[in-house]
Amino acid sequence: MKTISSLTKGSKMEIQFIVYERNDDGLLLACKVFKAGKSYFTNISINFNELNNLIGKIPTINGIDVSELITDELLTNNDEISEINLKNKLGQTIMINDQLLAA
Repeated sequence: MKTISSLTKGSKMEIQFIVYERNDDGLLLACKVFKAGKSYFTNISINFNELNNLIGKIPTINGIDVSELITDELLTNNDEISEINLKNKLGQTIMINDQLLAA
């Protein structure tokens, strides 16, 4: 899977980590994709517009503003490469399915 929009009907994706390389024009999503009863690990590149669209559909998780978390942990960080372990920061990963993307 190359993009989030290529998520096929009936499949879902669990975003486990979000990675940012300083001065890059997007982020990398480390994911587990569930399709046809099987699971696969993949990395998906996402630009900031796609990220904003996605976060607009899931603004908060467990009372945490996801956009603010990404900004604070990744974009304002001076490390060359930064990552968020979503389970550690949110208490869960982010699950995306084809219906959420269509909303």
